[in-house]
Amino acid sequence: MTEKILQSSFDFSIRLIELVKYLKDESREFPLSERLLICGNGIGVNLSVAKMSAAKERAAKLGQALACAVECGHLLKLMAKTGYMTEQQSVPLREDCSYLINMIDGVKNKKNAP
Repeated sequence: MTEKILQSSFDFSIRLIELVKYLKDESREFPLSERLLICGNGIGVNLSVAKMSAAKERAAKLGQALACAVECGHLLKLMAKTGYMTEQQSVPLREDCSYLINMIDGVKNKKNAP
């Protein structure tokens, strides 16, 4: 696993924290914002644990990181469609999320290759 994916997940987590702070300041915080924080940070946590793990646990942690990233993408799309953020605000975050999904999936599939 490269430092690039770990740094990308860290940067993504920071952007999600900033988004939730913004929503709180705008009095538009809602229960899903907490879930977004958990998922966003879960990506980086699981990737960090995977980096330090044996092969069997590594595959499981990569799977968990991927699941967190997919959930983040879903939540971001939901937030845009329900008015908690504009489509224009959500696009960069969703693009970053898709990038992470592709990176994690690539690492996961590479590790599972025969």
